Amino acid sequence: MDPVISATIEVILEKLLAITTEEFNLVWGFKQDLANLTRSLRSIKAVLKDADRRQVDSEAVKLWLKDLEDVAYDADNVLDEIKYENLRRKVQIQNQMKPKVCLYFSFYTPLAFRWKMAHKINNINVNLKKFNDEADRRGFERRVAEFAPARPQVKENDSITADPVFVGRENDESKFVEQITGEINDVFSVLPIVGMGGIGKTTLARRIFNHPRTETHFNKRIWVCVSKTFDVLTILKSILVSLKVTSLGDSRQAVMDKLQEKLKDKRCLLVLDDLWNEKRGEWDDLKNALMGVNPNKGYVIIVTTRNESVASIVNPHNCNYKLEKLSPDDCWSIIKAKAFEGGDVPEHFQTTGKAIAQQCRDWAIKY
Repeated sequence: MDPVISATIEVILEKLLAITTEEFNLVWGFKQDLANLTRSLRSIKAVLKDADRRQVDSEAVKLWLKDLEDVAYDADNVLDEIKYENLRRKVQIQNQMKPKVCLYFSFYTPLAFRWKMAHKINNINVNLKKFNDEADRRGFERRVAEFAPARPQVKENDSITADPVFVGRENDESKFVEQITGEINDVFSVLPIVGMGGIGKTTLARRIFNHPRTETHFNKRIWVCVSKTFDVLTILKSILVSLKVTSLGDSRQAVMDKLQEKLKDKRCLLVLDDLWNEKRGEWDDLKNALMGVNPNKGYVIIVTTRNESVASIVNPHNCNYKLEKLSPDDCWSIIKAKAFEGGDVPEHFQTTGKAIAQQCRDWAIKY
């Protein structure tokens, strides 16, 4: 085995790590996939030195390195495609096109590309996980100094940002508002909104949160974006921040005292947006803390999540609200609103736009 292979892999990994930590205008649709790829690449890089040393005496390690080289080149090709497409879009936007047409192309052109790239990146992540698992089984030594965890690229949602396009979810909104503002016999109600990324969970939760009936029904409304990091004390402190408490306290007891002071005997609505935690014990810890703060009837928590297993943990009675896919007409309405800002759609774009809307629907059903 040529010892140059491990050196080649290291050079490729360095290049990939530099690319995945850049900000692309194009990749907002799969930033989390790139964050996962960055972590996998760092993990692989951490064991390369030991693998290189061991390949001298092990045919299996030599094969592991050769296969890893192939995957690294695959990743290199995918990220080169992303960089090229990002550059192409910048050039396209600079062209002397009519404003509405420019908006149209800047919206629809990357759709299929993002889906294709997200699928490719996911496959690479799956393959790299296999290599990392194999490295652990073989007991490769990891160079901890080189294995600094990547900062997750997470978009934090809020309750205030306007949603100018709200299509196809009016019935969902009405049902939810009716449910949470009606007679609730349970002390503590958790209502998960489940669906794939981009289907409109946060937008629906925001509409419910800001609905006039919700505003008048609840004494306190609280919004916390949780995302990948689930830490009970951090969430409790975020609730205090939402309640405009400036001095949060250093201990959990101090935080709980302040929460009880603010929420006791209040009818509360709490939105936990973008929940990923699948550890039942951590969820129970948060739930018990909130129940201790306010044991009265009418405490409602709305959880948005992509993961049905998360929904089953927060609500084991399977009372989950799964968002259905939008119709092709609704998808077309969104495309029109995004691309043409409510203006007239040129006739020659109608057929193409509706075909894209149908593809959006078909892709959502497939995945």
